[in-house]
Amino acid sequence: MNEQSSDTFDPTGIDDLVDRAVQGEPAAIEQLIGRILPAVVRYCRTRIPSGATSSLATADDIAQEACLAVLTALPTFRREGKPFLAFVYGIAAHKVADAHRAAADQARGDAAVPTQRVVSARAELSLHA
Repeated sequence: MNEQSSDTFDPTGIDDLVDRAVQGEPAAIEQLIGRILPAVVRYCRTRIPSGATSSLATADDIAQEACLAVLTALPTFRREGKPFLAFVYGIAAHKVADAHRAAADQARGDAAVPTQRVVSARAELSLHA
């Protein structure tokens, strides 16, 4: 039996689908996201703790952000000898890292964006000068 489970990414025909999606074909974009979403969800679920608290977005949230980022980056995608899924996983890896960084910042109480803290500190210093 040579059937693949629905949990396995099937690269058959993906190159043509990617090319059509890059050109902006709505049906191809929809099919492409439908094909990559399960793989992205699995990727994120293996890297985000299942008992995540509110300080860390759920794996499904991160997967959704990754797919949106893929959609945003799709028009600029260029084949450089790597499979399209490597491009997708690269984006997902950045989204997972962002989530871990945000959770660590929240756990430390660093809710403000670092540049905001620097600007605030500089403004405070200039007031005392």
